[in-house]
Amino acid sequence: MPISMHYGLTVLIWGLTWTAIRLQVESAPVDVSVFYRFLMASVVALVVLALLGRLQTLTLKQHGWLFLQGLTLYSVNFLLIYRAAESMTSGLLAVVFSLAALFNALNGWLWLRLKPTARLYPAVALGITGVALLFWHDLQLGNATGASILFAAAGTFWFSMGNLVSIKVRLAQIPLLVANAWAMVYGAVILASGVCCREWSGWCQPPRPSGAQRFSWRYPAPLLRFIATSL
Repeated sequence: MPISMHYGLTVLIWGLTWTAIRLQVESAPVDVSVFYRFLMASVVALVVLALLGRLQTLTLKQHGWLFLQGLTLYSVNFLLIYRAAESMTSGLLAVVFSLAALFNALNGWLWLRLKPTARLYPAVALGITGVALLFWHDLQLGNATGASILFAAAGTFWFSMGNLVSIKVRLAQIPLLVANAWAMVYGAVILASGVCCREWSGWCQPPRPSGAQRFSWRYPAPLLRFIATSL
């Protein structure tokens, strides 16, 4: 398959992800929504790997790195992003997430001592200025709130931290698909623990749709989200 087609599929899948996130936050609590997402995706991934005979045994140290990856990439990151999506349009949320390149450079410098190149500084300045001008207008229009911007920025930062953990996972010689499957398992476990701590009286179920909403256009959102995550 040509590289251009790989890139096009990536753009399509990520584009659907932002739309699905926006739809899902309207129909279930944030933590439960993210939990369902990675529970389904991790089960499918593990089953497929097992059927293909590619689900190998990992060491305790390798599982430790995968737990950190699940914490950063498949739980906290998405909790913050979903929280931002409650009061921010999906397009603006995607724009904030584009700041991941800035956070990657910053975290690489702080934690891995990778000094950014000189041309990165003007690019960062232009990027931050553009995002600031965009959100200044949208804050006035009510398309976003100050809190939602902070949630989105924090989620992007945690995503960047997850990228650093992914480097360690790769250095630990864990196959990519196996790493993603187990990291999603740990992410789902972390999210389930959070839901249980929040709801001492019992499991937190998403609100059931009313009769008029049951066949509403927004309820394919979990399916779109599941497909995007699995791919």
